[in-house]
Amino acid sequence: DHFEDLTLPGTAYGVRALRRHHDVGAAREELFIGTLGSDSVLAWDGTNMRTIGSGFTRGPLDPETRCADLCAFDDGTGTALYAGGSFVIPGVPGAAGIARWNGSTWEAVAAGLPAQLSIDALAVFDAGAGARLFAGGAQRVGSTYSLWIGAWDGSQWTEILPGLAITPAGIRAIDDMLVFDDGTGSALYVAGGFDTAGGQTVHGLARWNGTQWSNVGVGLPSSTWEAYALLAFDEGTGGGRELFVAAAHHTSGPPTLFAWNGASWRAVDRASAQYRPFALAAFDDPHGNT
Repeated sequence: DHFEDLTLPGTAYGVRALRRHHDVGAAREELFIGTLGSDSVLAWDGTNMRTIGSGFTRGPLDPETRCADLCAFDDGTGTALYAGGSFVIPGVPGAAGIARWNGSTWEAVAAGLPAQLSIDALAVFDAGAGARLFAGGAQRVGSTYSLWIGAWDGSQWTEILPGLAITPAGIRAIDDMLVFDDGTGSALYVAGGFDTAGGQTVHGLARWNGTQWSNVGVGLPSSTWEAYALLAFDEGTGGGRELFVAAAHHTSGPPTLFAWNGASWRAVDRASAQYRPFALAAFDDPHGNT
């Protein structure tokens, strides 16, 4: 067993998102890849790599062009692939920060969006009134930056207010979102660098149940920690599915993996090197290691 290189176009110099998706008209499911660079979205069918998003330019908030997340969502007109990131698609008015791929062309989903926006996390959540596509990122109004999170119902974006913020006023990030039921009902969990949600104190992680924000227990150790990645996983020890959170201190120390069982937190493990853990995934390898 070994890794095999997937050759990216010369304009793509890094990968930020992976998503399995059966595109309209495609013979089978493909792996869609969100990249850094002007060829921001690619699709791999196991043999050939094709470019889905070509000619993207950088968005107004970042020095780089990137597709940070990909998510499939049916807004009532059929399942389509949504891309979020820091980009502008030339020739598609309104396609900035987030756009929809309908199988042949990119479309804007701009109604209700801030004018200057970058998106880093996408998730589909149904709070009881039908599924909505949630997007989280950052916006700039004048010279002021702030975090932004909103929901798309197929025709309009609605910003979740009051939302997420960092004190003193500034900006870090919304890094990941995941739907999880910890025993109190299904909710949207949001990870990032923030210390207030809906006006209440949190530590890099907050839960949205469709009407209000809440803390997740005591959360991370302090507001100087940032949660980067989320995963719902059952370790098979009889405790059921837990919410695993990869987080790191802003200034020192390697990242730590935490787990939330709906009642308490535990530290699972700590990495030996200092880096930012952008993703978590469960995989059962041939040796039984998960």
